[in-house]
Amino acid sequence: MVLLFTTGFVSGYGQTNENVPGQNSSYHYYYFKNKLPLELNVFKVALLQRSVPGMSVSHGKFKKYGIQDTDIDSWPIPGWALAKIPATARSVQGARGLVLQIAEEKTADFVSPLFNDHKGNRIIITQHIFVGFNPGTTPERVKKIIAKYNSLTIEQQDYSNMSSVYKLRSSARSGIMVLNVANSLAELSEVRFAEPAVIFEGKGKVIPNEPDFSNCWGIHNTGQSGGTNDMDMDGPEAWDLTTGDSSVIVAIIDTGVQQNHPDINQIAGVDVTSDGGNGGPVNSYDNHGTAVAGCVSATISNGIGTVGIAPNCRIVSIRTFISIDSQGGWTTDTRWTVDALEWAENNGVRITNNSNYYGFTSGLIESKYQQTRNNEMIHFACAGNDSSSSISYPASLTSVNAIAALNRNGSLASFSNYGNGLAFSAPGANIYSTDRTGNDGYGNGDYAWVNGTSFASPYVAGIAGLILSSDPNLSAGSVEQILQQSSEDLGTPEYDTTYGWGFVNAFNAITQICDSPTAPTGIFASDGTYIDKISINWDSVLEATGYEIWRNTNSDSGSASKIADDDLSPYDDYSVIPSDTYYYWVKSANDCGTSDFSSSDTGWRSVPADTTPPNPNPMAWETEPYETGDSAISMVAEPASDSSPPVYYQFDFFDSPTGGTGGS
Repeated sequence: MVLLFTTGFVSGYGQTNENVPGQNSSYHYYYFKNKLPLELNVFKVALLQRSVPGMSVSHGKFKKYGIQDTDIDSWPIPGWALAKIPATARSVQGARGLVLQIAEEKTADFVSPLFNDHKGNRIIITQHIFVGFNPGTTPERVKKIIAKYNSLTIEQQDYSNMSSVYKLRSSARSGIMVLNVANSLAELSEVRFAEPAVIFEGKGKVIPNEPDFSNCWGIHNTGQSGGTNDMDMDGPEAWDLTTGDSSVIVAIIDTGVQQNHPDINQIAGVDVTSDGGNGGPVNSYDNHGTAVAGCVSATISNGIGTVGIAPNCRIVSIRTFISIDSQGGWTTDTRWTVDALEWAENNGVRITNNSNYYGFTSGLIESKYQQTRNNEMIHFACAGNDSSSSISYPASLTSVNAIAALNRNGSLASFSNYGNGLAFSAPGANIYSTDRTGNDGYGNGDYAWVNGTSFASPYVAGIAGLILSSDPNLSAGSVEQILQQSSEDLGTPEYDTTYGWGFVNAFNAITQICDSPTAPTGIFASDGTYIDKISINWDSVLEATGYEIWRNTNSDSGSASKIADDDLSPYDDYSVIPSDTYYYWVKSANDCGTSDFSSSDTGWRSVPADTTPPNPNPMAWETEPYETGDSAISMVAEPASDSSPPVYYQFDFFDSPTGGTGGS
């Protein structure tokens, strides 16, 4: 049994019960089985009052803790607010004590310490816990484990369609207690991950740039403004083959995309945050997503603005983050990323782009990314803008392709992250993209010049859209392989951690796409024509570069064995037994794969002719002895046992029993 402790306070927030979890050790949470530190913010605490939308006014409820109404600022997520901790309690023990006293006295519906990640982004613990159990853990066993924690109830099994992932709710009113229980669960051998649902901050940072250039060098580089000629993604060359298909949708997981933008090809969006919007921006800072979307599907040949790399594909905005400042900062809930991925999966989206980097790593988010990748979704995310040799989260996940930014000369942009796990590089410096129209957005116009890996990532997502437009049946792995094989190598040969697999190229990618050939027709196997082989013939297939010959002793192709590869028809099979019947199939092949089985035909090898003379039975003389002067000699011979008619006999005559002279 895990006991949850509450405590009273004699005087001051620094006096706490010694049994309160975490008092004598630093705070942490578990990312799977890895313990990650949490830095306690001693200046503010987070308060939740569900009945008060913003809590900008508390009507004196918290004065007894030294918190005035003017010390409380609303948080963008309804019901939440941050309260300043009185100066006399600004210590680890003081902050902890304040949280526990507010929880015990039920002054707020819920209260959480405010934590900071390693970049200073703020984290708030909520009342929910997500637990991923090991495969094979039965629901009955899960219920027994959860029953040991008096504060927990199961709200949902197989959360977000993830097997053995449970959503739990704690009755505790303190984030300290919720964190303690989550950590306790995470340490169990039957648990893959356990973590509290948190509200956290991150960045979708844009580095604005004045409109000094007149065209999109990343798509078509003519050497403008000091760039390197043809150092681009070969957009126009790719568009000769395809500009994308409207059935291919790229999800933009971001701060919202302007839904009525005249130059973005999109379908109606969705908002998975607490704001309940329609996928478009909600506040004046929600600018990032609109610029990201333009890199994918800004419309072609409409006489205005810019163009995306996949202009006839469409994007869908899934607003997942609430912007909180003009520098790209936002807040979100762990569940919102999971909800965004689930919405995309349920609505047939194959490609997602997340041009944001989080200050919080989550087993729940990682599991959802991996599950959807296993289900053939392809994910892209920005590597980060810290000039760092480590990839930001969630781009650092193995299920996500991390994208670095290049400048117009093909070098890594000065701000771009790089390092182990980097997948590809794409244009990300001085990018001309869509902005919110009118006075909203980064400037007063409808377009903006921006820098950041945030814009390199959607370019690669757009090329993935062109690939799926050319062949919608490709697997996620095949799309990624095409991107790898078609990228221009910029660094050391093959893969390196500065450029990944290289500079993505739309034209190269599309020309690498081909279909597996069709199955051959006209299959014919010889029927006894040859004494040493069976000859298999078929009609050639135009797109094939070779053929596979398959054989069985019955008509089941599923148990047939491949006996040979061949370039042309016919193929001669010398490994057969005379008179036995064999079934043959042929598959055509090229670099993209092999065809289905052809129809079958049977063949057999004839029995070779017997060239050994027959062995006659003993002769019988009709009359003997034979005397000199007899007119005839009659001989009778029985047919040889190893002969077939006609049989010819040779008779030899000699003048003595032992031979001598004579004739036949």
